[in-house]
Amino acid sequence: MDERSQPELQIENRVLRERIEQLKVAVAKWQPHAFVRVEAGEDGYGFTLSIAKGDGRGFLKFFTAEECAYYQDDRNSLLTLLAKEMVEKLYEDECKLFLKSFVEDGLQNVIKNEQQQLRTKS
Repeated sequence: MDERSQPELQIENRVLRERIEQLKVAVAKWQPHAFVRVEAGEDGYGFTLSIAKGDGRGFLKFFTAEECAYYQDDRNSLLTLLAKEMVEKLYEDECKLFLKSFVEDGLQNVIKNEQQQLRTKS
């Protein structure tokens, strides 16, 4: 059960709204950019997908003709693979920073509650 007072909850909600707004600004500022270039490879044509954002982070991914044929019928798994790589390479630090205080608060609250429960039992 949450034992925080109404003013404490209001402050926490305000802080959360501010953090969400900060994240929206950060996301808009670092909007990813992508382009595709078709290229001739050793085994035929393929394409290079270039994804970057304004802070210098980015990556290139080349898909061979064979990979293109494979993903032709399974585009969703390709999109999932690329989305995971984008998050990992472009946004991992921002996500960690955003989540840090929530994780720390959760861990501290559990430890505090566990310690109180042990004191109550003794």
